[in-house]
Amino acid sequence: MPNAYDDIWDDTFWAAEAALLLAAMSPLLQAAALTAAKNAIASGVAWDLVNTAVLAWVKAYTEKVVEEITKTTAEGLAEALAAWIEQGGPLDDLVKSLEPIFGATRAERIAVTETTRAYAEGNKIAWKAGGVEKVRWFTVVDELVCAEICAPLHETVASIEDGFDYPDGPGIPPAHVACRCYIQPVVE
Repeated sequence: MPNAYDDIWDDTFWAAEAALLLAAMSPLLQAAALTAAKNAIASGVAWDLVNTAVLAWVKAYTEKVVEEITKTTAEGLAEALAAWIEQGGPLDDLVKSLEPIFGATRAERIAVTETTRAYAEGNKIAWKAGGVEKVRWFTVVDELVCAEICAPLHETVASIEDGFDYPDGPGIPPAHVACRCYIQPVVE
């Protein structure tokens, strides 16, 4: 079921999540299936036929299960983020709601990254509708600001349409995982 926040999700994040999960699960499922196949060899089936069939099954099954797990995880994140935005609570509330899905460390990193993305994208949509053509990048100006990407962008101006130039850009915040930067409209 689509919701109002569907257009803010970055598909590259979920593709990376799926790739990590696939890389972690494939060897485990392959080992389990091959062990079961070796035990079945006693029936007289040729090992090379079993091995080929097992590997084909593992590849197809793992891709399917990773797709479903990733989809379920994305839906859980979407629901938690939407509820948090609607309630207007502190970021710690969002982190706590994500901990059962991701664990404490990843929950915090995802909460920071995705709230940064949600507000930047939502503001961009609203500002463009209001005729804003340029935005200014701001960091939170503390010791945690990324020196390689974010610090050099602080107070720079870019087209709202084209965004800012950074390694995974051009775009708007977040520039990386746990990015806490934000943009403001430039009104002339």
